[in-house]
Amino acid sequence: MAAHPATEAAATPEVPKKGPGIVMWLLVAAVSAGGGFAVPMLLNHSTSHGDDHVETKEEEAKKLSETKLVPVSYGMVTVNLNEPRLNVFLRAKVSLLVQAKNQKMVTDLVAEKFVMLQSWALSHFAEKTFEDVRGEAGQRMLQREILEKFNSMLFADGIDRILDVMFEEFYIQQ
Repeated sequence: MAAHPATEAAATPEVPKKGPGIVMWLLVAAVSAGGGFAVPMLLNHSTSHGDDHVETKEEEAKKLSETKLVPVSYGMVTVNLNEPRLNVFLRAKVSLLVQAKNQKMVTDLVAEKFVMLQSWALSHFAEKTFEDVRGEAGQRMLQREILEKFNSMLFADGIDRILDVMFEEFYIQQ
């Protein structure tokens, strides 16, 4: 006897349909993330065209002077390093990098508080060993330490106006 086609179809269970695959969900996530990133930029771009402002040369010069960086001379620091068996000294000529708009204020503050700054620098440098200050890593560490301490000593409002410390001269002699 031949099997009836209807009974064969009933014998095999139906496989439930799967939902969207992982690839589809990844595609939806990528499109959503891209849209979330692009829409604010498009909205911001479209609203800024309505009030275009042509800057005058004076405004451009003012902006440039506010972002221009200039050095403020601090002076020379000369100390014996903390080397018990050797007479090793360090001499560094230091300049502070500031925005042009802050140059006068920083220059005046450095002059006013020079004794405090110099006292800290002499004590701090005197604790260093030859290995501490040797090479580029040693110099960069000293520059960071000076930068942090001078900003905290000069500006009680917490706004760092010294942006970098540069060595014009840096000598270590044994």
